[in-house]
Amino acid sequence: MHSCRAVAQPATFRTLSRTEEQEGAFPKRPMGDARLSPLGATDHTRDNLEAMDAARRFDDSEHDQRVLLHGQSWHAYETLLALRGKAAGLRMYYLDGEIELVSTSREHESRKTTLARLLETWALEVDVDLNGFGSWTLKQEVREAGAEPDECYILGPPAAKDVPDLVIEIEWSRALGLPKHEIYRRLGVRELWTLPASGPLLVRVLEKGRWVTRAASRALPALDIAWLVSFLRIEPQSKAVRALAQALRKRTRAKR
Repeated sequence: MHSCRAVAQPATFRTLSRTEEQEGAFPKRPMGDARLSPLGATDHTRDNLEAMDAARRFDDSEHDQRVLLHGQSWHAYETLLALRGKAAGLRMYYLDGEIELVSTSREHESRKTTLARLLETWALEVDVDLNGFGSWTLKQEVREAGAEPDECYILGPPAAKDVPDLVIEIEWSRALGLPKHEIYRRLGVRELWTLPASGPLLVRVLEKGRWVTRAASRALPALDIAWLVSFLRIEPQSKAVRALAQALRKRTRAKR
């Protein structure tokens, strides 16, 4: 599968998409140099905004676009989050001074949504309390980590928790950017599901501050994950959801 990757640094911003390369030079400026424009934005912030705009403009139904900004402070990350606001179509990750901007493809969004609908249907049919929070912005400055997952969930009453129990990430392109598992480890997420473009879903469970790969979910021990993921092959999404619901009801009748 072809991968799309964009890399930005304080001195240069480079976008690679298929066989084309577009390159533009930005003025080199140390991270701590905050020269304000009449509008109140630093030159460094304007560079980052141009990178963010480039990621937004990307239009490809098959491939994700990723932009990496190096040498970034936590303040720069918070600034970009604020400037983006609640606008859809661009997610952000932060780890140790690097910001990743992600514009996901149509295929990425389709797989994410189908898996989420299947999981939520399973929870509804087997009476599991599952609360979805989508791409909830998770961040901890002291751990230099921030993320906006494809999907995330809290089990049981959500009011007392400030970190999801379960995060789902879709790896649709080979260019994967920042290590998401490290970000979620620092954030204290209990369980991480990673669905690659091909191959089985990977389940990581946090044990004593480290990820351990498991065949089954600890957060949802009654769930047969491989069986659930098998319904991703069914199209359209509504048919996959109906097929899962029917299979679950058939299992329930068989147990009576």
